[in-house]
Amino acid sequence: KIAIAAAKQFGAQARGIANPLERRTTLEVLLLRYAELDTDGAIGQALDNDRETAAHLLAVLTAVAPEQTWERASQVTNAAERFDYLKHVAAAWQEQDAERAFTKVSELPAAWQRTELLQSLLAQIANRDPRLAIRLRPGRCPALRGPSRRPGAGRAYCYPVPCHGSYPASREANSSASGIATRRAT
Repeated sequence: KIAIAAAKQFGAQARGIANPLERRTTLEVLLLRYAELDTDGAIGQALDNDRETAAHLLAVLTAVAPEQTWERASQVTNAAERFDYLKHVAAAWQEQDAERAFTKVSELPAAWQRTELLQSLLAQIANRDPRLAIRLRPGRCPALRGPSRRPGAGRAYCYPVPCHGSYPASREANSSASGIATRRAT
């Protein structure tokens, strides 16, 4: 308990460091050490910072406890902050376990946040492991499953990365930047 109290005190002192880079680096080291003793406490301390710093620190803590960090970030009530935190946690988590991170994101309620997070995460996965990104395409992920119809075409176009309601005008536009979008005739 003495070590936990000391970690909290040092964290408070670290927030007073004027240089933002030095402050962030110091907080990273302190929170990682604190997380060894009390993961929930460390995550709480990370969330006590400004939004940008908190998002960064949550990503750092993902290395120690990805599930707990994800759960706490998903409980944030402010939608914009929650989205930012989840995006940082998912990005850090996909470096350790891309499939688990993708699964966790796809379990979010169907809303714009899940769509945006899946799109971002799939692009990051494709940059690291294109085959895994292809394996995670529609049909395997309920959030991305199902064809969307281009008006008047009579064919279904399936996108592993949601297109936010816009439809491609041509086959060339049907390819995503990572080259993993597919076109299927129905």
